[in-house]
Amino acid sequence: MTKILTILDGFGLKPIDSNNCNALAKMPNFRRLLAKYPWTTLDANGEAVGQEAGLVGNSEVGHMNIGGLKLVPQLNYQITKSSQNAFKLDSKLAPNQLIDTTKWLSKCFQTNNQTVHLIGLFSTGTIHSDLRHWAGAIESAGLAGATRIILHIISDGRDSDRQSLLATWEHFVEKYKQRLKPYQELIFLGSLGGRFYAMDRDNNWERVAMGLLLMLDFGASSSVESHKSKLSNYIFKKYNIKLNNIFHNQSHFNGNSQYLNIKQIFQKLTDNSYRLGKFDENIGPTLIQEHDYLSLNHIQKNDVVWLLNFRADRMKQFEAMLCDINSQFELGLQILTMSDYGQSDYGRSSKVTPVFRASLVPNTLAETISQMGKTQLHIAETEKYAHVTYFLNGGNPSKHAGEDWALIPTNKVLSHAQKPEMRAGAITDYILEHGFNKYDYIVVNYANPDMLGHTGDIQAGIESMEFLDKQLGRLIEVIEKEGHSMVLISDHGNIERVGAYTLHGHSLIDTEHNPSAVPMIIVGGDIGQIQKNLEPQLDIQLYEVLKNNLICNNNLKLEGDQWLTNEQIPTPELPLWVAGVVLLGL
Repeated sequence: MTKILTILDGFGLKPIDSNNCNALAKMPNFRRLLAKYPWTTLDANGEAVGQEAGLVGNSEVGHMNIGGLKLVPQLNYQITKSSQNAFKLDSKLAPNQLIDTTKWLSKCFQTNNQTVHLIGLFSTGTIHSDLRHWAGAIESAGLAGATRIILHIISDGRDSDRQSLLATWEHFVEKYKQRLKPYQELIFLGSLGGRFYAMDRDNNWERVAMGLLLMLDFGASSSVESHKSKLSNYIFKKYNIKLNNIFHNQSHFNGNSQYLNIKQIFQKLTDNSYRLGKFDENIGPTLIQEHDYLSLNHIQKNDVVWLLNFRADRMKQFEAMLCDINSQFELGLQILTMSDYGQSDYGRSSKVTPVFRASLVPNTLAETISQMGKTQLHIAETEKYAHVTYFLNGGNPSKHAGEDWALIPTNKVLSHAQKPEMRAGAITDYILEHGFNKYDYIVVNYANPDMLGHTGDIQAGIESMEFLDKQLGRLIEVIEKEGHSMVLISDHGNIERVGAYTLHGHSLIDTEHNPSAVPMIIVGGDIGQIQKNLEPQLDIQLYEVLKNNLICNNNLKLEGDQWLTNEQIPTPELPLWVAGVVLLGL
């Protein structure tokens, strides 16, 4: 019989209201599971998943803990501590830090230019980046003797409100004004563009090129103008991208790019973009240029480039293309990355230096299954492919013996609201045809709740949840008929709060993750035997918590439009990683 771990990515639990897609959607199969099978809730946020207290969970952290079978301390916590000291080396504070960035930059400036380009997601979301890291990087560059610190801002709108860029900048300036004040005259805005472009992770290389090539500005900068024809040929041959299409879709903004003028630039650019219905995530890549100093904000030969995102999955492609062009055209760039993005498969440039490198998580779920001599299938669509492979396996990019991966291509759309069903049907088709009875274990990620939650479109979210519920019904039918078993969970909240809401008199659109409790439902198998199997796997305290918190033989009546009340959603007392252990206990 097959044991399947089904992850509804971004599916949190909270009572019904006008923003809760789960509650508003017709989901009879999910409701039936809650009423029929043992279930409880798990904590997917903050310290429960190895993060700083108060931080909301995310897919990377969630999958690393689920696959880790234990609490997995997150690297971003170390990075945050170090950033508060301008990234000076302190092995007690941050044992996974590799270099002192100020010393590294000072040495680099002896042979390279003294211009530092900081590139990353500028957001309060703390999912891929952190404003404290931006402040620490500016301090480090200033202390090292940089003569220009150029900010290349990637706007968010997914892990933050979709129109939050200006407010985020104002917050950043106010909160870190004392730390930034000594370096104000060195700080310039180089470019702005939404994360839809530079942070693509689904092999949409044209999007990445639109974000990156504008920073390098092969089309305008005299220092690289001679490479334009060669670049055009190379980009087409390597990435199947026509360079003219890239330049045609880029924008330029003329204005004073100094630090004190950045707010004004953001105001003008966002006003223009919002009027066109393009919010922070989709702001078109825009180069900030000054008439008298046209080339000074571009990434020039022999400059230093520092990629500030700590999370790997949405920086891999950007780093790969940057390294490729740096090597191919001998730009002499020295590239810092906040963490090791795991780019060995791209043939990375030797001039890449990670500031931090995470340790591999030992004794993961996949490794344990393999050591048991069992087979396993990990399946997701490409939006979440890294999560059921690299992240679930604790940072290990390789498969274990008996482990197969299945990739279902994500739809190539501007917004997943255009096709809210995503590829959930194709994933289910694959499992029904190639999974049950062929593998001992299956780990599947359904991306719908998270990806539709990020759109802010509640109607599309409801449609997506109804389609996803039909896929659950197809799985459950086979599980119950053939005697398989399943642990159904989520990795963090999102889809349970979507769309328009009012806060302090302001109208906002929710596209962010939420700190909601997430479900864990145990489908199939004898619960008494499962608990007996788990007793030696969990310490006695966690075992007792699980035993006491599982809602068994419940009398929930969730027919029709009925949904869980506050009283029916237990406060999570178990960390997310327990789900992986429960799977092994089936």
